[in-house]
Amino acid sequence: MPLDPPIMVDQNPQVLVFTNVCQVGATSGEMVSKNWFISEPFDADDIDRIESIQLFTNAHHQGWFSDPNTEMWSWFELAILRSATDTRPLLAVFSHSNERDADDFVDNNGPRFGRDHPLIKALKPGNVIGVRICAQYQAWRNIAKHGRLEIVYSHETPNKARESLKE
Repeated sequence: MPLDPPIMVDQNPQVLVFTNVCQVGATSGEMVSKNWFISEPFDADDIDRIESIQLFTNAHHQGWFSDPNTEMWSWFELAILRSATDTRPLLAVFSHSNERDADDFVDNNGPRFGRDHPLIKALKPGNVIGVRICAQYQAWRNIAKHGRLEIVYSHETPNKARESLKE
């Protein structure tokens, strides 16, 4: 089933906002994940001009822990996909976990990945970035209702952006 497209709010930074509820639930030690929303395909000029990428979410886990010392097993990833219809990532990187003590939806954000981060360096023309919702281990759930992916571009022309990367 194709994903609904996110809403583009602004051009620079390019802000993709997605408000459809998405959830995954694990039933074993095997990780489960789902592409929640994806960017438009990148061309070479887009890739050269990317300054940073950052994910913001409003989400929560299942609401309880059997062991209060356990690690968080519901999280978000940013993944490079060959195309909008691909489900297997070429590369996936951890963005952030849900808040430990939250039993309701909480705003959270991942780190800002700069142009030297492997996620950006691995992008090729035609690729998209997918926001993946993940959980692992019995009874762990990840429920998200709002996501925002900010892609900040350099104001320089692509050729100047390429030259500044070489310096």
